[in-house]
Amino acid sequence: MSTRHINDCTPVEQDANLGPPHRRWRTSLARHAVVGALAVCSIGCVLSSTSFAADEAKTSKTIQVPQNLQEILQMQGSARVIVRLKADFEPEGTLTPVEIEKQRAKIAHVQEQFLNGLKDSSFQSLQERKFATVPYVTIYVNEAVLQYIVQNPLVTSVEADIPVPATAN
Repeated sequence: MSTRHINDCTPVEQDANLGPPHRRWRTSLARHAVVGALAVCSIGCVLSSTSFAADEAKTSKTIQVPQNLQEILQMQGSARVIVRLKADFEPEGTLTPVEIEKQRAKIAHVQEQFLNGLKDSSFQSLQERKFATVPYVTIYVNEAVLQYIVQNPLVTSVEADIPVPATAN
């Protein structure tokens, strides 16, 4: 087996643009640091603008009140409504028992936040009903309570709770 001496090796030619071999890593590291810093700043700008847009969307959201609900309130003074709350949920048939319990806890928490907000605002809702498996509540409202609900950030939709007669086919 033959061994070669370090002096027998062909020397690496020095690239004029990079400087001596022992300084090349510094140049490379500096370039990577600048690129990394630019990437972090760019990501930060994108995330902050996305967050700002999301916050602005939250404050400027408007929930449409269905025409039939407005008519019921004008004629009767109060109406039973179905309120959809802002909480993610999936059908329980696709979830594990642990996921079901977590989802139900999140739904119950959002429902309590919403109803406590109504109580803190001195609105009295009659006959509220919470659902364990979906993020909905039903309550009786008047015009003032409906306006509060429409502006509540926890609410995604509201509609009149109108009984539909069962049909036998």
